[in-house]
Amino acid sequence: MSYYNIESKLTIFDLSSDLLKNYGSEKPVVVCLGSSKVLSDMVGVIVADILRSRNVDVIIFGGSKRNADKNMAKLIAKSLDKSRILFVDSGALSQKDSIMFASKLVLNDGAVIHSPCIVAGTITKQDSKYNFANIKLEEIKNYATVIADSICSYFAYVDLLKTKPA
Repeated sequence: MSYYNIESKLTIFDLSSDLLKNYGSEKPVVVCLGSSKVLSDMVGVIVADILRSRNVDVIIFGGSKRNADKNMAKLIAKSLDKSRILFVDSGALSQKDSIMFASKLVLNDGAVIHSPCIVAGTITKQDSKYNFANIKLEEIKNYATVIADSICSYFAYVDLLKTKPA
């Protein structure tokens, strides 16, 4: 499990390096979880939309046209090789202003999917209570952009590895 500060200029490099270490030269299916109705849960939705707008050549689940939820996550995890899936989600992290790369995803119903994931720390916790409304849209967009840029950087490197010298 690795944590990265959202403000660090190295986060995109570090996160894309984690993706390379985990997946090698095989691009994973990207499952972007979230709801377009809850601001603190929109990171995955926006990441999916960014990746699609950049014409990334992978299978992407989620986005503003069709949100991916925990039930879809469980179905995808049952249907595909879990080591070939990358989940992107929002969540409550112990470190403020952070993004986590981990080997398992814990869903909001407590279910655990043993598959790599990137989680944006958009939900705060005060006095053992979760606060879903303590974040601004610009912060959500910043998380989503950093995560999408990291994924795109990794994919670009994989594409470079696969090109044959002239």
